[in-house]
Amino acid sequence: MSNMGTDPIAKLTRGAYGVPEAARVAHLQPTRVRRWLGGYDFKSQKGERRHSDPVFPREHEGAKLALTFMDLIEVLYVSAILAHGVSMHTVRLVHREARDEFKVRHPFAIKRFETDGRTIFHRFVEAGAEHLVDRKRFQTAFTIVVDPLMKKVDYHDLTQDAARYWPLGRTRPVMIDPGRSFGEPVVTSGVPTRVLYNARRGGDPKERIARWYSVSVDEVVAAIEFEKSLSRSSARAA
Repeated sequence: MSNMGTDPIAKLTRGAYGVPEAARVAHLQPTRVRRWLGGYDFKSQKGERRHSDPVFPREHEGAKLALTFMDLIEVLYVSAILAHGVSMHTVRLVHREARDEFKVRHPFAIKRFETDGRTIFHRFVEAGAEHLVDRKRFQTAFTIVVDPLMKKVDYHDLTQDAARYWPLGRTRPVMIDPGRSFGEPVVTSGVPTRVLYNARRGGDPKERIARWYSVSVDEVVAAIEFEKSLSRSSARAA
């Protein structure tokens, strides 16, 4: 399984996100991300106290919840699959099966899941004892939810790990790359999107902002669009 080890440089290049930052990118409530990462206690219908384990093992060890870029990609996938109506129980089963089959910590964040994940989903559809969701929902989970998300992710040629995420799609100049600005969202020129957005909020014209930061107007426009989408998501989650 992939492991960061104790090399501080390697850790930095894996990205570092607090729960609020990851939740903003994934358009989720921070409390939901915390539950996925840290697990949670709950009462059953019979009033019994039970515990739900984390949805997937995160890379940063310790009590403080923090995410790497790979953790963030998995949060995006889990969120997308759940939004399509697949149960969390099913997601856990598929994730566990994929971890064992691919021998990696984050199977949703590797290239192989693009093709082999379909087989894993199909396997659970066919499992006679499960009957977790209907066949149609499983079959369309990839074509409607997972396929479009994969088109926003670049992968390392050697390891097949997720390398870069294009939240607005590859045709738009906004990326999240753990090797650039500690994984903060940036335009392709390297300027953080929040910097360009804040300059625009200050009343400066897009063309002037582009000159100041040596970026294109298209990058300024994309940065504003991206940051506005995060602001809307945060408002809905409040």
